[in-house]
Amino acid sequence: MFDALKKYMQFSGRAKRKEFCLLWLMFIVLPAIFVVAFTNIAVASSAIIVGIINLILLVSILAIYVIIVAVTIRRLHDIDRSGWWIFLIFSGILMSILNAATNSLPAFWNTLSIGAYVVGLILWGILAFKKGTDGANRFGDDPLQE
Repeated sequence: MFDALKKYMQFSGRAKRKEFCLLWLMFIVLPAIFVVAFTNIAVASSAIIVGIINLILLVSILAIYVIIVAVTIRRLHDIDRSGWWIFLIFSGILMSILNAATNSLPAFWNTLSIGAYVVGLILWGILAFKKGTDGANRFGDDPLQE
């Protein structure tokens, strides 16, 4: 996992399944820990401290998001797919956020959002469990042979 953190801004090359899964686990667990810890602090604090805590949360979540995007693109490369496939994986999440942010979208948007989310989960599962291509591919050397 620490190798993956060293490559946090590297969008080229390939990533192993272990690297991908551990970073996604970090993406899920760390923000939850931050929110719980900072919420307890914010309850007993002034508005200025709450603003600072919110800024820390935003910066940390954005930093983790950049790492997740990079490792997901490298994992796509490992199964010999273009990094542009990431839009299919994240489309459900983005649509859900847009759906939650506005109430003026048409009713079919919920169905479309859920469908995109399911497609994203299926693609995520493929990335998590599918073995990468053996040997070098067009994106680089096999990370298992390094």
